[in-house]
Amino acid sequence: KALFDDNVLEVIVAASDNNERFDLIERFEEVVLPLYDDLAEVYPDIRQNLLRAAAVARETATKPIDLPYGKPFRGKSADNIVHQVAAILVQLRNLDIERTFDALAELYLGSTTDEQRKDLVKAAGQIAQHDLAVWKDHGPIVQFRLLERIRALDDAHKALLRPLLTEVYRQILSPEITGTSSTSSTVTFHTGAVVASTPLRGCREEAMSSLFSQYEAAADDTERRDITRALEYATRLSMRGNEDDRLLVAVLQDSQRIVEFYTRNAGGQSFELRQSLEQDAFHLHERNRGLATRDDVAAEVVAAASALTAAIEQYRDAINGDAEFVVFKALVGFESVFAPEWDRGHWGWREKQEFRDALMDEFIEGADASNAESWLAMVVRCARVDSNDGATFPSLISFLRKVSERRPQIAEGWLLQADDPPLSRFIAPILTGLNKAGSRAALEFASRAIASGRHLAQVMMFLHDVDDLDPAMARAATASAI
Repeated sequence: KALFDDNVLEVIVAASDNNERFDLIERFEEVVLPLYDDLAEVYPDIRQNLLRAAAVARETATKPIDLPYGKPFRGKSADNIVHQVAAILVQLRNLDIERTFDALAELYLGSTTDEQRKDLVKAAGQIAQHDLAVWKDHGPIVQFRLLERIRALDDAHKALLRPLLTEVYRQILSPEITGTSSTSSTVTFHTGAVVASTPLRGCREEAMSSLFSQYEAAADDTERRDITRALEYATRLSMRGNEDDRLLVAVLQDSQRIVEFYTRNAGGQSFELRQSLEQDAFHLHERNRGLATRDDVAAEVVAAASALTAAIEQYRDAINGDAEFVVFKALVGFESVFAPEWDRGHWGWREKQEFRDALMDEFIEGADASNAESWLAMVVRCARVDSNDGATFPSLISFLRKVSERRPQIAEGWLLQADDPPLSRFIAPILTGLNKAGSRAALEFASRAIASGRHLAQVMMFLHDVDDLDPAMARAATASAI
């Protein structure tokens, strides 16, 4: 009551540090908010003061919290304040969904850390989710009004808010709807599928069109992947599996539209993105195969599924018509889909590896002096993939080892160009293969590297596999590394 009477919002803004500000916001949310008789009337004042508090917090240094013993505890930062503010805005979103979106957008544009941006993107998704309580009376009114608000933004602001908008579109495209109900002693969580309707169809179409525009304007694969992950929500069925035929047809038709968009843009897709999108398309193809075997599927569902299958196969053929992409996905990554799988169904790891090994044998058999430079360019392209995942490069490493053992003249030429990234990350398998082939180039390269102190990690990995290692070289490598 004292906080209520003292206009706690002004006190929050004027707090001397973020530790005090954090405590005040926490007490405001838990104690003061329930005291308002008409939240809608005071929401503009709440929203503006919370925005002011976040702005002041960003200009306030983090103050350590002194403890009775030991070192001071790290105090509350602007990140903590922004997180609190966003949570309250999400809680009050339905009082004015447009102004709530505007507040989150303002906070996002003023963000000073990645953590703040992450929290605000999450909050934007939360206000765009399909809420059962709203849907019961108004259908997708929240999603409609958010799209209407976004539509009013100019292109410059849409570009600056791209991650925020992508998350809003993602949630609009989700088929899931959630809500809660409660009694004096229980809380029940409800989940299900949205109900297909003309307004929902319009919202989904606008969200997809907006994501297509984002994709076409994307600066790099990081942005494109975020956008394609949002579009993937439009291809999903409810986890509960309780969608009606109208929703099922809508999802299948939207999936077809997305796949056709990817086909039109296949020429500009990186190999990494194609690999990921082909896997997504393959999963849709497999799902369609399952739909065709169900007895309870309506004729319009079967027709939509057939049209989607045709679109998927067109995309598959478009990207696999590029021979370099076929080589790439054999040598790199764990998302690859291989030609026989489209007819036989999904392969396990062992079957995929056997097929990769057979392909690599074919590649090596066809490698000679006439195409050595072309193969080097492909190897460099594969090595350039930016990944810290241990499952990305085993096939490329195996290929380099086999090529070096079976075509040592080619590998010796590659070794001359391995001093710099990205090939320098894969020196060890080249040296191992050359050494097994009896080429002196491997140990000579290792000796030079040890003497210069370069590529020592790769050289040590190679020396580990040398059967008759000269102890002097081992000692020299160890000394150079130390």
